[in-house]
Amino acid sequence: MGKRELLLVLGFVVVGTLVYQLTARPSAESSSHFSVSAVVDHLRRAVRGNQANAEVVTTDTHALSAATTEIRITFANGSESLTITGEDRTDVASELKVWSNGYDEAEAHRLAKETLLKQSEAGGRMTFTLAYPREARQRANITLRVPAAMRIGIVRYGGRLMITGTKEVESVETRGETTIRNIAGKVTASHRGGELTLGDLGALKLTANGTDVKLSRVRGDTTIQARAGEIVASELEGAVDIEGNNTDITVQGAEGSKAPVHVTATNGSVRIRGARTDTRVDARNAEVILEVAQPAPVAVYSEGNESIELTAPRGGFRLDAASTAGGQITAPASWPAVTTEGNEQHASGSVNGGGPTITLRSTQGEIVVRDADDPAPAERPAPPRPPRPPSAPKLERKLEPR
Repeated sequence: MGKRELLLVLGFVVVGTLVYQLTARPSAESSSHFSVSAVVDHLRRAVRGNQANAEVVTTDTHALSAATTEIRITFANGSESLTITGEDRTDVASELKVWSNGYDEAEAHRLAKETLLKQSEAGGRMTFTLAYPREARQRANITLRVPAAMRIGIVRYGGRLMITGTKEVESVETRGETTIRNIAGKVTASHRGGELTLGDLGALKLTANGTDVKLSRVRGDTTIQARAGEIVASELEGAVDIEGNNTDITVQGAEGSKAPVHVTATNGSVRIRGARTDTRVDARNAEVILEVAQPAPVAVYSEGNESIELTAPRGGFRLDAASTAGGQITAPASWPAVTTEGNEQHASGSVNGGGPTITLRSTQGEIVVRDADDPAPAERPAPPRPPRPPSAPKLERKLEPR
């Protein structure tokens, strides 16, 4: 046999070996040393990918010491969803549902089982963490049933989150779709993005960024700082303090509440329906729409050219309205007359026998005050519009001939 024939035979052997290694099932044995078969196995995996998947559900119970008062969640790698429910119990019951892919079904099942919900207990706190294997991809859904007397702490969680029926909640830097309901005590939360639903709370302190907040039934005080989103709140029984930037804010008063309401808004809008307590709005370049359900001290201070629209209560009150820098006041004909002084307009006096003062101040923007029984603007000849301050002359660029 010549050299050429020998080289051809060796070539066929090498090609046959590579074809066999690429098409054969991988060996169950593992080795830490370098080998041609291991390299070929990695190549085969890269070509074929993880085509199989499996789902594993694991349940467990975790005993609590008498000194433990808080359950804390710190999932560094996150999960798809987390549900925490307060119940009449003395331990914690967990359910971990894991989906994993893999090279084949056996590997996917093994990787799903290697995803672990770990817990540790120290200093009056039980902490849960989530550990994933490095291979392939996994998704986890966790359900925890905890004693209703527990305080819940969530740190930097980004999946779907639902917490109900516990004593207190503190969530730090959560993201995405979140629901917190039926909490006996205070909820302290910072949230970014997505939709946040809150209801039946003892009290609330919230910082939100780019979040749509739906809030209802807070028995204690409500404090919110929001940026770039929307807030729709109702049945707030305690004191209300909301500060919004580029946020649309809607507040509906609670029947029987005597606590004050204070809203500060820059850009965006403010809508308060059913105001019946001491209410103040400080707005800058934000539209204000206010419906007063019963006579109460009300004050709106607006800067910029956005309007103030107020529907007055049926009882008696005193109106004190002023618009400067060219703004205009529109009010029912039977109310105190609107007077014009330079580029300012004023309307001041008692309505329906007088009572608490409604103070409205606007710079440049329009003030529209409507009677409770006539939501449409009163038809009356409008007073002459005050002159606006002269605008700065435009500078024209002189074109030089070419």
